[in-house]
Amino acid sequence: FVSILKDPPSLQERSPQKGARLAPTEAIRLTWPATASSTAYAVEVRRRDRTGWLSVASAEVVEATHTIESLPPGRYLWRYLERVQGDPGRAWHAWSEFTVESAVSVSEDASPVLGVHPNPATDRIEVKGGVRPMRCEVHTLQGQLVFSTELLSGMNSVDVASLPSGPYVITATSGHKVSTALIMIMR
Repeated sequence: FVSILKDPPSLQERSPQKGARLAPTEAIRLTWPATASSTAYAVEVRRRDRTGWLSVASAEVVEATHTIESLPPGRYLWRYLERVQGDPGRAWHAWSEFTVESAVSVSEDASPVLGVHPNPATDRIEVKGGVRPMRCEVHTLQGQLVFSTELLSGMNSVDVASLPSGPYVITATSGHKVSTALIMIMR
């Protein structure tokens, strides 16, 4: 049985802080307040997917920090445990949530306006373009181009039946203006 400690006011010393939104980077560094009585720490990171929270990293460390080389975009929870020699009754600190953002960014004044439905989709998506024809590209979250087509202004039907289930980024380009949308293919 493992109990959960409520975090003290020093929660502000944890990084990433609860609710943080992080840009995708090479590494994410988890830090927490060190205590003089601790001889080691355990740290655990979980990622949200459609089946629940899955453990993606856990480690035993001697410093009050742990670096994870890379995490894909998504929602994450993390917590730590202080280990004190001769005291097996230590408890995990409360979970703290953070989000790793997608590498794709959307400009506030982006156009053409891009509407995609249904989302999630199975075999076809309807893409509503702007007032001009545009180039439409579909990428994986890792940036791999999987589909490209020209769209007319107004409503366009796009066949996505050949794409595996998962998240994709649709990018529409018209002149120098770019708009993006995130879609989920589910079967």
